[in-house]
Amino acid sequence: KFPSEKQAINQYFKDVRKVTKWSMLYSFSRLLPFPISAIFERGNKLGEAKALSTTQSYLNSRFKDNTLKALLVSQWGDYGLPPCDSAFALHALIVNHYLHGGYYPEGGSETIAKSIAPIIEKHGGACLINHEAVEIIVKNNSAIGVRVKQTTGDQQEIEFFAPVVISNVGAYLTFTRLIKKAPSEIMAQLEKANNGASAVTLYIGFKESPEKLGFKGENHWVYQ
Repeated sequence: KFPSEKQAINQYFKDVRKVTKWSMLYSFSRLLPFPISAIFERGNKLGEAKALSTTQSYLNSRFKDNTLKALLVSQWGDYGLPPCDSAFALHALIVNHYLHGGYYPEGGSETIAKSIAPIIEKHGGACLINHEAVEIIVKNNSAIGVRVKQTTGDQQEIEFFAPVVISNVGAYLTFTRLIKKAPSEIMAQLEKANNGASAVTLYIGFKESPEKLGFKGENHWVYQ
């Protein structure tokens, strides 16, 4: 499609693989204790400038054709930041992930949860649905439990206590909704945070089977 950019395209895919390796080594180094982590980081310093440049600046330095640039970043919705704001490392991770196609488990993504739940329950845990977290219970500056409300039936509130409490709703909701008296220094930082991009997912039901309509389970991105 873009013969005049052939050399730049070949280099682009080499850079995608190199930067992906850089990202993996960087993440691995963050798990290691000091000073071993520092040694890993120093050895990984070589590719840092390219990895942490913006996707836009990388593309502008490599390509001349704006249509090609747009095509190469057409899946930026996967990581939620436009090319002018995203690190090339983040872009490279997504591109590299799909180089050999996309995969999903037989039976859909719910099979992942179904396979995990029995293991959790076997070790004394429980997976509860229809329970809305209302508050993280804090005592002496430590999280000691969670108060939840049942969203079905009599909708009563229940308290669960544990030595470790993990919130996965993000820092903003954790400290503004679930912790009643968050530290002032944390709240000051959260007030500076910008809202992320929103998305709407629309599920469409067809009268015919997907195969009959020409769909084979692939992923379509449609642009003007």
